[in-house]
This record gives sequence, C-alpha cells and structure tokens, in this order.
Amino acid sequence: MRRGRQDIIMGILKCAQKGSTKYDVITAVAMNSAQCAKYLKYLTLTGYISEEVSGIWKTTEKGLLVIDACQICHGYLPQIIESGLARSHVEDLEQAHAEAKEMSTIGKAMGKVIDKQKGQQARIARGGKKQKRR
Repeated sequence: MRRGRQDIIMGILKCAQKGSTKYDVITAVAMNSAQCAKYLKYLTLTGYISEEVSGIWKTTEKGLLVIDACQICHGYLPQIIESGLARSHVEDLEQAHAEAKEMSTIGKAMGKVIDKQKGQQARIARGGKKQKRR
C-alpha cells in the first residue's frame, strides 16, 4: 500500500522530535536519500523542522503543532468508522482544522476529511441513500 505525503511528513516530524540525523530519518521513514532531501527542504521552508547542529534535524514548535493536529484527527478515525459521525466529532474536527489551517498542506488535507465526513453524516441522516442528482 502506498503511503500518502502526510504519512511521510508525520514520520519525519516524529523521528526528528528529539533530534535525528538524515540517516536516522531515512531508515525510520523507509525512503531514499533524494526523497529525504526533498522532504527536509520542504519542511525547512515551511518552518516545521530545522537543522540545529550540522547534520542534526529537529522538529520545531510549529512542527509539533502539526503532529498534535494530525493525532487528533487520527484519534477520531476508529470512532467515525464504527459509529458513523456524530455532530460533536464534526465540531472537534472543524476546530482542529481551524488550528491547522495555517499549516498549508496538512490543513487542506484535514479539510477534505471533514468534508467527506459531513457527506457521510448526511447520507446516514437520509438512511444511507445517496441524493438524486437533478
């Protein structure tokens, strides 16, 4: 199964929380050196990670917020799948999305999850039937 970009980003940010070398990141996230360099450059430009000492990468405060926001969303997935989507879940997801909005790519991805879950909630409310297009 292919990993999404957000899974790779989360893996890098988690690996670098206490400081990691590029080799540590490559082995922890299972990627090659070119891919790692591309992601480290992106994460540096967005302010999610920084090179503290020559060759040591560390997740920034902004990067830690990304990890927290993603863990909130991932924490709801089993409940959402099991019971449909209660209104309180939508409100919590919307709040998490608002907090992560400034985090560009992650915020956009969370917005898509929220929109999808709202659609599922609407289908559940209609008795599982899709709306007819006119």
